[in-house]
Amino acid sequence: FAPFPQAFPALHLVLLDAQQRVITSRIFTANDYLQDEDKQRLFIAAQQEIEIRLDFDSSELNALGYRLLLFYP
Repeated sequence: FAPFPQAFPALHLVLLDAQQRVITSRIFTANDYLQDEDKQRLFIAAQQEIEIRLDFDSSELNALGYRLLLFYP
């Protein structure tokens, strides 16, 4: 929790194979991961959490690991 409002970060999801090599990656913006009722919000309020959910099918990629990086473009 931060004691101040924060902008929504972008999320960089990287899927990895068994040798930790990159299979694929994608950047998600707040518009991709926020629930419909939260999309009008401009910030994460001070002392608040948000729930992030991303649904996708990676079964054909055989990914065995991932990295998730938050950043502000």
